[in-house]
Amino acid sequence: MADLRRSSEDPRLPWLRLASLSWLGATIKTGLIKTLGSPEAVFSASPETLAQIAGWDHRRFDRFCKERHQAEPICPLEALDKKGIQLLTFNDPGYPPLLRQTHDGPIALFALGKLIPEDSRPHLAVVGARNASQQGYDIAREFSFELAKAGFVIVSGLALGIDTYAHRGAMEANGRTIGVLGGGVDII
Repeated sequence: MADLRRSSEDPRLPWLRLASLSWLGATIKTGLIKTLGSPEAVFSASPETLAQIAGWDHRRFDRFCKERHQAEPICPLEALDKKGIQLLTFNDPGYPPLLRQTHDGPIALFALGKLIPEDSRPHLAVVGARNASQQGYDIAREFSFELAKAGFVIVSGLALGIDTYAHRGAMEANGRTIGVLGGGVDII
């Protein structure tokens, strides 16, 4: 019963609970959401319904059926609210449309900063070495500066090195940048 009360209190909780099941895999989670529509439906679905989702192996299926009602949120809601972190779920209008079309997109994204929905400008990913030469850093900065001036959005993993200089160049041109982080948005 506690799960039903928690999910009625804040609609983000079921998403955070499903996101916490890292062992489940993105393909299965995405398939569950695309097929059943919501984490609430996923958590309450019958084993027969769940079995119809592509990608299961017996080990994961059995584990999910046994543990799904005990899943805890991947992070506390208070931490998101305190740090101003926005949760974008697979069903949110602000979720990137191209990412939604993939078979293994994350069911939840954590965002910090200004989000621009459905930005039609071209995006270019810039990635490179953390310990590049100064010439490499200069090229990344100049390249991104010119691309940002031309209207491109510069995207990277926001790592030290080439990524950093790419973002610097784009910002010097008053362009837009997006950092896609492998950890939390509050852990850079």
